[in-house]
This record gives sequence, C-alpha cells and structure tokens, in this order.
Amino acid sequence: MTKLYEYILAQEDPFDYVYDCISGNRGIAAMEAMNELYNDIAVDCRLHPDDDFEDIIGLMLDHMEEA
Repeated sequence: MTKLYEYILAQEDPFDYVYDCISGNRGIAAMEAMNELYNDIAVDCRLHPDDDFEDIIGLMLDHMEEA
C-alpha cells in the first residue's frame, strides 16, 4: 500500500487523483484501496460520505503522508 500512497502523493494534484481512484477511473485495485480508506476515515471521523467528501479526501492524504 505504501507504494500506492507514494505514487498518489507524487501526482501533480493528489486530491484529484484520489477522487479519480474513488470514481474508478484509475483501475479496480486503486478504486478498492481508496474506497476502503475513504469509508474507514468517514466512519472513524464521523463524516458523511456524500457531504464531507472534500474533508475525507484531505484526511486520506494526511494519512498517506504519515504512512
């Protein structure tokens, strides 16, 4: 997973890249990994998956930087 995180963080716009992954535009494996992390953060931080997606993705990027 660390290699995926490093790759995402190296992108010109990591936020948009994560959004593309969640949407399924970057392959099944990336979609599954990012959706799992997205859902974990939404639950752990009590954020609404539809309304708080920007906050959730921001927290995802923070998590990737710490990993």
